[in-house]
Amino acid sequence: MLKISDNARFLVCEDGTPFFYLADTAWASFGNVPLELWEPYLRYRKMQGFNALQISILPIIHDRSVGPGLIEPFAQDEKGTYDFSQRNEAYFSKAEQMVQMAVDYGFVPVLGMVWCCYAVQRKEPNPNRMTVEEVWEFSTFAARRFAKYDPIFFISGDTPQHDDEEIELYRVALEATKGVCPDALYTMHIAGRIVLDERLIDGIDFYMYQSGHGANHQQASQKLAQQFQKLPQKPIVNGEPCYEGHGRMGTEDRNKFSAFDVRRATWQSLLAGASMGITYGAQGIWSGQVKGMRLMAQKRKFEAYDWEFAYQLEGSWDVGFAKWVFESFKLADIEPVDLVGNEDSEIVVAADAARTKIVAYAPYTTSIEFDIDLSGYTCSCINLNDRRIWMPPVRTGKRSVIELPQFNHDMLFIAIEK
Repeated sequence: MLKISDNARFLVCEDGTPFFYLADTAWASFGNVPLELWEPYLRYRKMQGFNALQISILPIIHDRSVGPGLIEPFAQDEKGTYDFSQRNEAYFSKAEQMVQMAVDYGFVPVLGMVWCCYAVQRKEPNPNRMTVEEVWEFSTFAARRFAKYDPIFFISGDTPQHDDEEIELYRVALEATKGVCPDALYTMHIAGRIVLDERLIDGIDFYMYQSGHGANHQQASQKLAQQFQKLPQKPIVNGEPCYEGHGRMGTEDRNKFSAFDVRRATWQSLLAGASMGITYGAQGIWSGQVKGMRLMAQKRKFEAYDWEFAYQLEGSWDVGFAKWVFESFKLADIEPVDLVGNEDSEIVVAADAARTKIVAYAPYTTSIEFDIDLSGYTCSCINLNDRRIWMPPVRTGKRSVIELPQFNHDMLFIAIEK
């Protein structure tokens, strides 16, 4: 079972080894993905180095793929409203089987209890908003069902926290789940740029934010990491950066987020303070887009790739490489530092307390000026587009300069004291 490190900055295994959290967002898998497609997906993600899967126990009613083969967790009326008192055993039995398969492959299941669509009261009445009693009953049931798999629980999904009643539903879900699984780790999946309500902070073990899919808000990857560092110290993870293949929201630009966008969000999150790990997402995976289904949110005009293609998108290898870098260079203890002379907010830098390890990311090739003498360091620069390592010329002194790399892609600079 995973625990929080002594310095409350990352996760550790039972033997104290740092655990770099590398998750995939497979939110809608339980109701959408057949078992014959689940096993090859697990095998592929395992090969890439993923070690956690974020799944909502209940479907995201307003925002998933629908079509043939879909299984619902509850009985429904003609309008699609759930009867929470009539659970569909076929759904939960399949969900449990999928979690067992994931655990057998070595994944930590990260299970969502009450996505916001079951808690938010929007402008129009929400027929699927749970009552306090329904939240308590369901949370207790789900916790008992999945407890044997040692999951991490995220109590809320896309939490907008519009009103006190919504916050109370999350509080009740947290209390009920902890009553069954007191030793599990807990978090809340926070929506966009909204910070966690202070009434819920004490009950969770780490912070999970999403920098999201807005075309004009991608610096949220580092800004939110910085914002959460102002709260009581806990590990921080970007639990929903831009999804590869997802449309750029808030713009007429039809280009989809690429592997480069994923790398930028990954490294800017990790080096800005969200160093617990990173979560990846692909258009078609998060919504459970099995061939023949359609994405409900057609108004976004974002077509979803089929499941079998989506999990092979190139950016998933880039986040696996980020995990390899963190583990190989033992970077679990790095924190954001101000060591760069360049006046550029896109360049982020982190180091350990003794400055024996310094890591910098830039989303383009550039020379970098450091306010530190690097003459006693071994320096390397990685072209992240093709993961080639370049040994850069370094002008050392009181201020050291990494000369312009001879490639034209985003770059990661690593200096290790000899």
